[in-house]
Order: sequence, then structure tokens, then C-alpha cells
Amino acid sequence: PGKSWVALIPRGNCTYKDKIRHAAAQNASAVVIYNVGSSNANETITMPHAGLEDVVAIMIPEPKGKEIVSLLERNITVMMYITIGTRNLQKYVSRTSVVFVSISFIVLMIISLAWLVFYYIQRFRYANARDRNQRRLGDAAKKAISKLQVRTIRKGDKETEPDFDNCAVCIEGYKPNDVVRILPCRHLFHKSCVDPWLLDHRTCPMCKMNILKALGIPVSASQSSRSGEKGNSSYLSRSLALCPLFPSYSSCYVIDLLRGVPTEMSDSTSLLHSAFISKEECVYGDCLGVGICVTVVACFV
Repeated sequence: PGKSWVALIPRGNCTYKDKIRHAAAQNASAVVIYNVGSSNANETITMPHAGLEDVVAIMIPEPKGKEIVSLLERNITVMMYITIGTRNLQKYVSRTSVVFVSISFIVLMIISLAWLVFYYIQRFRYANARDRNQRRLGDAAKKAISKLQVRTIRKGDKETEPDFDNCAVCIEGYKPNDVVRILPCRHLFHKSCVDPWLLDHRTCPMCKMNILKALGIPVSASQSSRSGEKGNSSYLSRSLALCPLFPSYSSCYVIDLLRGVPTEMSDSTSLLHSAFISKEECVYGDCLGVGICVTVVACFV
């Protein structure tokens, strides 16, 4: 025929070269060979003979070939466009690549799981340490409260006078028969008002004096032997208490990472008077709640 046409040839006993040569002799512009009789109907191979001169030769799967044959048997004209396409990536994926990706994913999951377990173990340890410390502080506060002076207001006492300061906790004046608690700093408050405050804070609501230190009640033996604190400072972190272990160091620098303000101390003992983070906020290094202490002590000779 005068028009360009494409030869559709089933795979058979003849060689591909012979099929292509016969089609080219009939002036076919291209040769399309479809798979027949193979165990894998979708199997295709690269033509060992690409074609003759301008004749293009390709191979297509059996289902696609039979579909075209069915159209031709019904006298339906089939327009075919042969272009250079891309390979089926799924077919050519290297087995080594799959193994590598799988192993990498498994290793990443193991590392993530190990980090998660370590993180929660640390959180559990810090939470237990914080709870133990709070229990010790609570027991010490109860002991200190039991040693504080208690007095009942009588009619005519100076506390009942109009110009006397009100209770700083409830902001009410004192009346006869009111029971008050007198702190070592000489500030007094209603007993029912100040006792819960002292259990939680262990400091005077007005001057912030620490009743444990004022009464000489150590929280624990190890803590009292290392503290060396004087005055009424109510702040101490575990990291700050480490510096006295190195008395030979000439100076210490306290670096508050949260505030970013370094403070130089002349000696290791004065370091304990620094107030950065309260013990309630920083217990055994659990300042941020994630096992990272906010305050870092760096000592230099």
C-alpha cells in the first residue's frame, strides 16, 4: 500500500530478524511483535535486531497485542504512535536498594525507640528524685512548724489595735481569741492561714525568710554537710552545691543558661549565696523537666 502502515506480528518460531525483514519488504514503516504462548504474558524483550533502515521494531505484551488484533478483526483502523518512553522503575528496582532502605529504616526505628526509652527512664528517675525531695522538704517543714511559737490574741493586745498590720495571707485584722503563729523573723499570721503556706513554701510570706534555715533544720544529712549557707537565702540548686567540692579553685562562674547572665564569684563558698533557681524549681538537675539543668557551674583555676 502507498500509505505508511505498521506490521503487527505474533511471536512465533521464526526469528525476530526474519519477521522484521519480511515486514520491511512489504514497506512497513514499523514492526510491532506481541508476545504469544509465554508463561508471562506481560514479558517483553529488547529486539535483537532494532530494524532495517527506517523500520522501527518493538515488542509489546500479549494482552495489548490481542487488544489491537481484536480491533483490527472488527475492521477498526488503529492509529499507532511509537515514541521513546521510560522504563518501568518498579521492574528495575535493585534488590540491593530495597535491602538497604529496609535496613536503614529498621536501624532508624531502633535508634528512635532506644532514645524514647532512655528519655522516659530519665524522666521517671527525675520525677522520683523530685518526689523524694518534696517529701523530705514536707517532713522538714512539719517539724519546723511544730517548733514555731503559737499565741492566742487577748483583748487589749496590740495586735487588736486598728493601726496594727493585718494578716498578710488573708488580709484581715486580728481579733481576740484568734490563734496566731509567730515566725523567727517576728512576723505573725493567723495559724490557719500561714500553716498551709509554710508547708508549701517554707518561707515567711512577708520577708521570705526560710524557716528551715532559721531553725537549723537540715533537709538531709548529705545536703546539710555540703550547703554551708548563711542568712535567709531560700535558693539552692544541686549544680551550685557541686562547687564547694573543689575549694582549691580560685574562682567560679555560674552561668544561667536560661537567662544567659554569667556571674563571677570570688570563692567557692560564696557561690552558695547565689540565687538563680529555687530548689523547688531545680531538683536533681530537672530544671526544664527534660533532664537538662538550666544552671551550669564552670570552675576555673
